[in-house]
Amino acid sequence: MTQYICPNCQKHYSSRQSKSRHVKLCKENSKKTENSKSSNGVPIGVQEGLQEDLSLNDICREIQQEIQQEIQQEIQQEIQQEIPNTNSFGMEDTSIITTNELVATIKQPYRLVFLLLKKLYFTKNYTVRLINNSIQIKKSGKWMHANQRDCIHDMIDRSYYLVDMHFALYSSQFNESEKNKYLEFQQYFDDQNDALHTKLYNDTLSLFPTLMPIHNQES
Repeated sequence: MTQYICPNCQKHYSSRQSKSRHVKLCKENSKKTENSKSSNGVPIGVQEGLQEDLSLNDICREIQQEIQQEIQQEIQQEIQQEIPNTNSFGMEDTSIITTNELVATIKQPYRLVFLLLKKLYFTKNYTVRLINNSIQIKKSGKWMHANQRDCIHDMIDRSYYLVDMHFALYSSQFNESEKNKYLEFQQYFDDQNDALHTKLYNDTLSLFPTLMPIHNQES
């Protein structure tokens, strides 16, 4: 006759059904079940699985943090690489011009090119150059040929704008003689006085040693 034995208490039964009913109620089985639980009532196997999941989550979080850090570093590197490219012709860093230099130019406006324009374009930003007797300007990190007349007029206009804005804001800080001198220059400049603009044009040309000065703007 086949014997059916309880795996917990080792009692024998004549049928599978009797053994099954007993196993469900067996005290030895209850003890094992209780022993297999952790202090929080969660079965030890499940608890270990949860701990493994938590460990995996920690690892995943660490990996995600590392990836985020790498991405941020790459972004910063790209930004740093792009910084020189933003210093294009027409987008010069005007913060290099000091208040003292603006004041000095207002007091001697006819020396605009040498007191301000030279530093803005040649000494610091370096967004214009002369190659094979041809003017080139920097755009988006690349050098390209530019029309000489248009380029120089742009340089003069932007330099004048910086000075004129400073005078508009702080004109009260200058004495009457200084004001009148600048206002005269301002009127000549705004009225496109040929003699003044030719002088400023030739002054700028002199910063390019091999370019010849002009006698007037139309020649």
